Amino acid sequence: MLVLVFFILRPFMTAILFSIVVTYIFYPFYRFLNKRLKNKNLSALIVVILVILVITLPLFFTLNAVSREARINYLLIKQKITSGKIFDVQCKASDAQLCKLITSVEGIMQDPHTRYYLETGIQRITEYLVNNTSNFLLSIPLTVLNFFVVILLIFYLSRDGESLLNKFMDLSPLRRGHQLRIIGKFKEVIRAVVYGHIIIAIIGGIITVIGFYLANVAAPILWGLVVILLAFIPFIGPPVVWIPAFLIKISEGANLQATIILIVGVILMFTDYFLKPKVVGDRAKIHPVLVLFGAIGGLMIFGFIGVLVGPVVIALLVTLLQIYKEEHIPLVS
Repeated sequence: MLVLVFFILRPFMTAILFSIVVTYIFYPFYRFLNKRLKNKNLSALIVVILVILVITLPLFFTLNAVSREARINYLLIKQKITSGKIFDVQCKASDAQLCKLITSVEGIMQDPHTRYYLETGIQRITEYLVNNTSNFLLSIPLTVLNFFVVILLIFYLSRDGESLLNKFMDLSPLRRGHQLRIIGKFKEVIRAVVYGHIIIAIIGGIITVIGFYLANVAAPILWGLVVILLAFIPFIGPPVVWIPAFLIKISEGANLQATIILIVGVILMFTDYFLKPKVVGDRAKIHPVLVLFGAIGGLMIFGFIGVLVGPVVIALLVTLLQIYKEEHIPLVS
C-alpha cells in the first residue's frame, strides 16, 4: 500500500515538498497570528495569501523585466557583432599589446562565418530565455492543479501540521528523544540552507543589479537573475557573469566602471566561497561537502526545491546513523 500511495503521489511530489518547506518557513508567522486571532482557519488563510503575494508578485515583475531586457540585450549584442566593433576603445601607443589583441578579436568577428554562428547562437539563447520566461509566467495560472495542491497543503499544514507531526511521532518506532533530535536536525538544516543558499543568492543578485547599474552594464536585472541562478551551481557560479563584464569595461578604458564590477565580484566571491559554506555547515552541523552533494543531487532530482530537500535528506541520514551507532545495534545478529 505504501508503494501504491507513493506512485499516486509521485506527480505531486515537488508540490508536496515545496509546501512543507514553505509552511515551515512561514509557520512562526502563523503561530503569531493564531495567538492574536484565536482562529486557526483565518490565520492559515492569511498565511496562504501572504505566501501568494510574496512569491508570485516579485517573480511576475522580475521576469517581465528580464524578458524585456533580454530582447534589448540581444539587439545590442547583435548590433556590435554586425558592426565588428565589439570593444569601444581608442588605442594608444602605451596599449600596443592590448590593441593588437582587440584588433585580432575584431578581425575574427568580422568574418562572415563567425558572425553568422555568433548571431545564431545568441539569438537561440535569447529566444530560449525569453520563451521560458514567458512560459514560466504563463504556467503560474495554467498549472492550476499543482497550484491548488500547494495552496491547500500550505493551508492544512499550517493549521494541522503540529497534530499531524504528533501522529507521525506516535507511529515511529524510535524513542521520543531520538524523534525530537531528528525534528531538531530538520529545523537546523532548513534554516541553514534557506539562509545559506536562498537568501545569500538573492543578496548576491541584488548586489549585482546595483553594481551593474552603477557601472552602466546593459540589462542589470537580467544579469542579477542569472547570478541568483548560478549561485546554486557549484564551481561555476557568479564569476561567469562578472568576469567578462569586468574585462569588457577594462578594454573600453572605463576604469571606474571596471572597478565597481571588480568590487561586486569580490563581494560575490566572498559570499559564495566563504560565507555560504560556513553558514550552511555551521548551522546544520554537517560537513559542507555533504551539503554540496545534497544540493546538486536534490537539484537534479526534484528541481529548484531540491536545493533545500537534498541537504535535509543527507543530514537526516547522518543523524539516523549516529542514533544507530549510539544504540549499539550489531550489524550482524
